Amino acid sequence: MAIRQQLRRLLTGIIYSAAIVLGAGILVADPTSPLLGIPVLVGGGLIIHALNTAHLDELGYAIMGLWATLLVLSVSTGIAKTFLFSRTHAPIAEIPAAQVIGTLGLTIVLVGSYVYLLDRGRSDVRDPPSA
Repeated sequence: MAIRQQLRRLLTGIIYSAAIVLGAGILVADPTSPLLGIPVLVGGGLIIHALNTAHLDELGYAIMGLWATLLVLSVSTGIAKTFLFSRTHAPIAEIPAAQVIGTLGLTIVLVGSYVYLLDRGRSDVRDPPSA
């Protein structure tokens, strides 16, 4: 049974790693860019923390928040390009400032939501609901 639990944690860590790197690094056009190191290192640190402290559920919810933010960013950019800007603008992933701001912003969303969920879990333990 212990091997099964370890295998489950290992596979969860691998899947979470892929979700973080793909999600936070999606705005980086060049896969060899050093900018991609930010979400990789931060995501690796979060995964190691979650595995050591048994907070994989909180990290999973934070990753869902990252992807929800990415969806909102993508849809709002598409709407803005369709209705507000002319077709001559470059895609957002090709603008260097947008790559940096977007990658850092998505990484901050991931870390912020993970810290929020950890804090919320601790406050639930400290202040149980009264009946």
